[in-house]
Amino acid sequence: MTIRPEPFPAIPRSQSALQFVDDWSDGGALPAALTAFEQAIAAFGLRAPCAAYSIGFGTGRTCKFLFNRLPEPLRSLFVGEIDVHGDPVVAASISRHRPFTFLELGADASAGFDLETVGALALQCGVIDGVVVPVHGPFGYLGMVAMVSAEPVALSPGDEATLAAAARCLFDIARRAANLETVSRTARLTPRERESMSLVAMGQTDDQIARTLGVAASTVRHHIDNARAKLDASSRAEAVALLAVSGEI
Repeated sequence: MTIRPEPFPAIPRSQSALQFVDDWSDGGALPAALTAFEQAIAAFGLRAPCAAYSIGFGTGRTCKFLFNRLPEPLRSLFVGEIDVHGDPVVAASISRHRPFTFLELGADASAGFDLETVGALALQCGVIDGVVVPVHGPFGYLGMVAMVSAEPVALSPGDEATLAAAARCLFDIARRAANLETVSRTARLTPRERESMSLVAMGQTDDQIARTLGVAASTVRHHIDNARAKLDASSRAEAVALLAVSGEI
């Protein structure tokens, strides 16, 4: 009787993503990291990654690419600065935490993603679906890493988690390579200044804050002006936004 050896068990595709994290978690040169990442995501049937980031608030919020390897003609749709709220993919990456696919986004009527228009261009370069991994960083910076696929994408929870870990690892390398500033304007406020600004954020007037704190309205204005000056903010609204983004209030 011939005894046949047992076949080696197949290595889960998530292992390729975990290996990328192991190899690149300490950082490295972006071109080499991109090549390694593309090799890792090939196990998932994914390719052509791109990454964008958004930082700031109000009219000062921008969204730009860190790198873009999307195939043409898709790449030509996403160049320069991106409308943070006008682009459905960017908007979805801001409002979601878990990875999502293009087909999932297209099936969501509230997302405003024109799957037919984008799909017509995508088919020209053999793209049927893709995955977007949202990146939520400290001090209000937001980002995403996207990849495309020639087939509809189906990920197990483990696949999703490991792919997201690899994508966020790559994003961090790209962020550092671009010298992306992720330090918020913050300041050491006194307890009274912080209390006053917290109440401003809740919509209270100077008189209401004065009654809450048991001080004169002029004292409240003094605390608020001090906090605004420390933050180099042009208005109370900007000061509140800066403190909220940095988690101070």
